[in-house]
Amino acid sequence: MKKNTFINLYHTLRKSNPEEARRLIRKVLKSTNGNVSKTARILKIDRKTVRRARDGSLKDYSRAPKRVWNKTKTEFETLIVKEAKNTNFGELPRKIV
Repeated sequence: MKKNTFINLYHTLRKSNPEEARRLIRKVLKSTNGNVSKTARILKIDRKTVRRARDGSLKDYSRAPKRVWNKTKTEFETLIVKEAKNTNFGELPRKIV
């Protein structure tokens, strides 16, 4: 395959099937004898992306954080909601007709 074919194929695969895109990176990496920079240049992607495909899983994992460090504890949140309802905090004033 020519370089341009790899480039177009990678970007097309990345949108439709990320797992196959990673397989393509590994295939190109193998054909360049493990040269990360050369693979990145051929596919027009970052070296970090090549390393991630080489070292990581083929699966596409969520990028969302596994833990939110500044989240309010559930018991405090329910207490706040309860007090807001009791005091009508946040309610818009009703129109008097």
